[in-house]
Amino acid sequence: MPVFILEESNFAGPIDEDEILPARVVGIKERGKPFKEDDGNEIKRVEFSFVIETPEQPFDGQRIWGDTSTVFTNNPNCKLYAWSQELLGMELPAGFQLDTDTLVGQDCRIIVGKREWEKDGKQQTRNYVKDVIRAGAGASASVLPEEEPF
Repeated sequence: MPVFILEESNFAGPIDEDEILPARVVGIKERGKPFKEDDGNEIKRVEFSFVIETPEQPFDGQRIWGDTSTVFTNNPNCKLYAWSQELLGMELPAGFQLDTDTLVGQDCRIIVGKREWEKDGKQQTRNYVKDVIRAGAGASASVLPEEEPF
């Protein structure tokens, strides 16, 4: 019979909606969803796994997931396209062949979403990745260089 040792959890509670946190992509896989399309075909999604990297802060080391469609077009509303561009830090031209293995290990910032629902009379909360921003993007974009006197 297996023996388990209770470990300390790194779960610090739910993260606020629209919080922006530094993270790293630690895994990507295509997954089937437990529901079907209208034509009966299985719905497939690209699932991204991230680890939050906020040393010495409550959410450091916490895993969080986000997913995109398997559609990969250069439409600005295509999440797989947008996330890939942010993670690679470059514009992707038409015909670009994406190997998702190249995204694993990439640093970024994530925008956290929060879903709330009731189950068995109890309020449930789950965080997810709403969007991805390249690491350090815009960090100094709003800061103007100091002007030299006269």
